[in-house]
Amino acid sequence: MASVSTRYALVGLLIAVIAIVAIAYLYLGGGGYGGQETTSPGEEATGAGGSTVVKVELYEWGIKIDKTVFKAGEKVVFEVVNKGSYTHAFEIENDEIGFEVETENLAPGESTRLEVVFPQTGEYEVYCPIGGHRDRGMEALITVSG
Repeated sequence: MASVSTRYALVGLLIAVIAIVAIAYLYLGGGGYGGQETTSPGEEATGAGGSTVVKVELYEWGIKIDKTVFKAGEKVVFEVVNKGSYTHAFEIENDEIGFEVETENLAPGESTRLEVVFPQTGEYEVYCPIGGHRDRGMEALITVSG
């Protein structure tokens, strides 16, 4: 059986290793929201290849989208995070042209990216496709101009 001082030394070593791993995790970018780019109010973020980066928050019972007006042919990367307490998803569609894209279901706290190129002008519906969530207010509109 190990002595009390040996046990304290092992516990201290374990705590030091955990602290080093946590610091390395944060230093290497593991502590943020997907390495997102930040912008000043009114400034548009651009990603690789000139795409527009738009932040989306899903919550009970709404959707917050930083930007809702785009140009046809523009590549948009939606960075979607579930800030709610229930599972949500993010869908964009335009029934008139048969356009529909969506994320996988996101558990509370999860995030994902959805890359979209809007094929033509018009209004695109945005909503949470999980049963009943849209009816409770989780919907918005995106406008695509020429």
